[in-house]
Amino acid sequence: MFDLTPHNTFALRAMARDGLEIRSKADLDRLPGGPYLVLGGGSDVLLLEDFSGTALLCRIGGMETEELRDGGVRVRLGGGVPLDGAIAELGRQGIHGLENLSLIPGLVGAAPIQNVGAYGLEIGELIERVEARDLLTGEDLSLSAQECGFSYRDSALRHWEGALMVTAVTLRLSRRFSPCLAHRALEGRDFADARSLRDFIIGIRSRKLPDCRKVGNAGSFFRNPFVSWQKAEELRELCPGIPCYPVPDPTLCKVPAGWLIEAAGMRGVRRGAVGTWPQQALVLVNYGGASAHELMAFAEEVAEAVLMRFGVALEPEVRLFGAGGEMSWQSR
Repeated sequence: MFDLTPHNTFALRAMARDGLEIRSKADLDRLPGGPYLVLGGGSDVLLLEDFSGTALLCRIGGMETEELRDGGVRVRLGGGVPLDGAIAELGRQGIHGLENLSLIPGLVGAAPIQNVGAYGLEIGELIERVEARDLLTGEDLSLSAQECGFSYRDSALRHWEGALMVTAVTLRLSRRFSPCLAHRALEGRDFADARSLRDFIIGIRSRKLPDCRKVGNAGSFFRNPFVSWQKAEELRELCPGIPCYPVPDPTLCKVPAGWLIEAAGMRGVRRGAVGTWPQQALVLVNYGGASAHELMAFAEEVAEAVLMRFGVALEPEVRLFGAGGEMSWQSR
């Protein structure tokens, strides 16, 4: 048996039948029989029970850069490279564009699957190509950004039939610092260089979010829900201060899940070993020794509180895994 406890940032106790480190695509040619659980840093998963198959830990490294005539830089990163470490190293090389994603835990290979984003930027906006191995067919895939089907905290990769391991990601970055300042926390601010923007983002995240090395968590547990503008008006009548943000679909707007959870009275609530983080209600934490059952029960309590208060259903951003593989929130 293979211990998954140190391989998920919730620090939940779980086992797999076996576990393998994947350091190259050649390692994927010699896999035992499935099912497979693909893990990077384990920062976006909730392991509900022991896994009946083999856990594959992506450790494929590498960073390649190609200078483009227009001042752009094409960067190819191995799927096992830590995302924040890559952002720091690219900054040292004078390559910019990813600063808003600073301090997001996890590996590069996991980032496109959920189209990770923060402070007004989603990684899918910068991706040119994703390379992956279909673990059921053994086929190597090279997918354009369009084929990846990026959307809010989602992509076609997440819904791939069978197991998929991202082996490399190619991004289009730049030598010119052109900051993305669309987020309300950044609007009106002036950043002299990429380092100052990165330091600012790191400062915000460090103040608001728990360090997963000290307190078990997977960052934002729930997605920000999209509601109709009519529903948004109803929410504003109920709570005049509720923020609503436009999205590409003009019939919908985005409402911050953390705001809803806090307004429902669930920020800083603790139930034994689990709770919501006092500085950010969107983060569910394992204070130590919690079980997956306790964490899921608390997540359901939080979602129910928001539904009862506002009539808005929350969906998890983290991926849920059972004995046979990924599970939906509805089928858990």
